[in-house]
Order: sequence, then structure tokens, then C-alpha cells
Amino acid sequence: VCSCNAVTRGQICTAIAARDLRTVAQVDQAGRHEAKGMQDLLPTLTTLFGNGWLVTLDAAYTERELTTRIDEAGGAYLVPLKNNTRSLKEWAKFAFTYPAHDHFVDVERRSGEIWERRTSVITGAQVPEEIKEGLCGVQTLIRREHQVTRRDGIQRVEVRYAVSSLLLTAQEAERIWRGH
Repeated sequence: VCSCNAVTRGQICTAIAARDLRTVAQVDQAGRHEAKGMQDLLPTLTTLFGNGWLVTLDAAYTERELTTRIDEAGGAYLVPLKNNTRSLKEWAKFAFTYPAHDHFVDVERRSGEIWERRTSVITGAQVPEEIKEGLCGVQTLIRREHQVTRRDGIQRVEVRYAVSSLLLTAQEAERIWRGH
């Protein structure tokens, strides 16, 4: 299950789509913050999928209240740590100055470019307490380095961080993140 925002008849909605991209639930945000619209969908997700569903969310959803509600509803999440959660992102950067538990490398060639993704995870007790206190149920801290080498040899590197309430391997984290 993943979430996205959509515009329907001029209104911004939060929608939930299954892996086959069917929309399974949608709610009008009615001018509210996106996370509030998402909270309205949680009972529907539990009704549709029972316990054990997963949502991958954009940075706008990275907040304790929502991650707590997802956990209470029987679901799990993967959310990015960006500048709207600057202190959590800084703790993530610090945590990865130490060796990670697991690594996964994925290399893809497309249109003459080389795309290399290096995903690392820190799990369980090694996740900084400051991150666990900031978001409910964090079990996995994820670092993803994405390097693109163009045909002319110019390289671009981005490093991103995320957390999940699931205990994930680096390969699982990469698969879920790419599927978002």
C-alpha cells in the first residue's frame, strides 16, 4: 500500500493505492494538512487489509502524531527524514558515521547512464533514542546514497535518510523505497 496526493475536481485529496495502482481509499483534505487527511484513512486501511499493512509516505507526513496513529491502527510506515525534521535527519547522519548493520547495492544502466543505489540500515537498539522519541515505533534507520554517472562522466550524488517501523534488511528497505 502506498499513499499519494491527488487533485479531484479541484480539491486536494489524500488517496491510498494498492500495489496494482488501484485507488482503494480517498478522502478530501478540506484545506487541512495532508497528515490529517491521512489519519482519516487509517480505519479504512485496517478494514481493507487487517493488521500488518505498510504505507510509504512523503516528508510532509513525518510527524509523531501520524506515526503513532498508524501504529495504533495496526499498520507500519516508511517515512523520509528531510529538512522538515532537521534534528532527526542530523541524528541519522550522525548514526551512520558508525558501521551500519547491513548493506545492499543496486546498479542499473539506463539511457547510457549508470544509476547506483547504496542502501544501508541500522536496526533495533542501535537506532538513536532521539529518533525513537521523535517518531513512534522506529525499528529501522535507512541511509540511501544514489549516484548517477552520466554518459559524459559527470556524477551526481544524493544521500537521503528514512525510518521505518518495520525491522528491515537493506535489500527490503531499498525495494520498499523504490516502490514508493
